[in-house]
Amino acid sequence: MVNEADAFLYPTDNGELLGLRRLESEALRRAVAAADDKNTDPKNIAGWARRALEYRRKRFAAMEAAFAAYERGNELNEGLATYVQLAALGTTTMDFPVAEFPATAIRDRIYVTGPALARILDRLSSGWQASLEADDKQTLDGILEEAVATRLAGKAPAVDLAPGEIAKIRSIALADAAAVVKSRAERRKAFDAQSGWRVVVRAAEGKPLWVKGFDPLNVAVVDGGLLHVRMLQLGNDAGELQAIREARAPRLEMLTEAVAAHPLFNGVRSVTIVGFSEKPQIESKDRHVAVTAPGFTAKFKNATLTEKPNEVIVQLETAK
Repeated sequence: MVNEADAFLYPTDNGELLGLRRLESEALRRAVAAADDKNTDPKNIAGWARRALEYRRKRFAAMEAAFAAYERGNELNEGLATYVQLAALGTTTMDFPVAEFPATAIRDRIYVTGPALARILDRLSSGWQASLEADDKQTLDGILEEAVATRLAGKAPAVDLAPGEIAKIRSIALADAAAVVKSRAERRKAFDAQSGWRVVVRAAEGKPLWVKGFDPLNVAVVDGGLLHVRMLQLGNDAGELQAIREARAPRLEMLTEAVAAHPLFNGVRSVTIVGFSEKPQIESKDRHVAVTAPGFTAKFKNATLTEKPNEVIVQLETAK
């Protein structure tokens, strides 16, 4: 079972890890190219597969185990689904972009590495599907490790990228990871500077807001939190809020700030919604607060409301 919550914590800003990832991808690309040539000796395919696995082992050893499990689990789920789809279309082409994938495109990459591993196994281990069916706790790279060891048996030459290629890939990876850090700061700065009205909802101490709905394909990590640019629904026993970008509210963005280590699933301390062109409608009576605007509704009890220039603050409190 893949824990999608791990994707939010994935170390996409680590240049060394990104370099190893891209070296692995390039070795995988060459292994697949060799596998697609029916005249290629399987030992040559295995040589490039071994190199890819060596880069992967180094990378996984430097990461928390949860991130390796995330990749492997999705390679089995999404990767094999893509492999079956490609087979149905009668193609074995694995679309590794020339510059590999953007640093943050973890999931996009898995849609290529999964079928790539399967394609290599087609040439190196004809019974791998039955083996996986019999024991679904295996991983694709684990099965490939065994197939490579069998095919090579110490007889194939050790292959690797040229030193200049390795240096270039690592240099670009360091720059791309640094750009991730810069982008997070810039996106937070742009969010804070957005004009118009904003609504801030702050949870009571010890009573965080919990995510009830969000669009995982439209969320970005930024300095201090997560930026939601399509929809978000949060709530607790005091009430709930919902924001969704729509035709009447094309500029809505929502920034959640976390209670604990995970930026979303351990609870939300506060959420700020920006992009309102006009002042939201507000109601406040007997500690019941309601705020509405195009694309946004919030209704809470045990709450106080404060108005500031271009800002509405809803502070949730413990029940009296």
